Amino acid sequence: MGLESPFKGFDQFVDNVHMGIAQPFARSNKFQFQLIGVGNLVPVIDDRMNMYCSSTELPDIAIDSNQSASTNNRPERNYAISANWATFSASFYLSHDYRERTFFERWIDSIYHRGSGTVAYFDDYIAQVKVSALASNTVMQTREGAEKTYEVTLNEVYPISISKNEMTMDAGTNVSIMSIKFNYTDFTTEITKET
Repeated sequence: MGLESPFKGFDQFVDNVHMGIAQPFARSNKFQFQLIGVGNLVPVIDDRMNMYCSSTELPDIAIDSNQSASTNNRPERNYAISANWATFSASFYLSHDYRERTFFERWIDSIYHRGSGTVAYFDDYIAQVKVSALASNTVMQTREGAEKTYEVTLNEVYPISISKNEMTMDAGTNVSIMSIKFNYTDFTTEITKET
């Protein structure tokens, strides 16, 4: 009786590729962005804000490490000391009334009050963001009925910068897009559909 390969699923994948069997690879343009609960701005969030997200990214994480000194003829080695959460960004199409930009300006104003120079309480301005990967056969990115295959929930999210928007006569028919950079505390992931 032989040992079962620890890479059984991977071996099957390689065999399928060699035989020309199509695989449902992830598609970067099949995603859903959902912003949930922003303190006093909750009534302003609507489906348009979520649907106008033109691009975003899944969060990255880095492990910080230190190098140990060599002892007893053991070589130096790196060991983990902490996790480092980075920022993430999302870009949004701007409607003719700049409603999306106004929303994020108000959100930043609710964090730092320019007139008084004070900062709000943390719990009053944080939100949650869900970024879902949708099945590769998804035709429309709708909140209802789209099959989610993978979902990341970012917690304690708030914006730290809004990109400038250039106004130019040379833009032609280009749609204006703004980019928002966010801080977050942590994130969780969920595989919502396994194949």
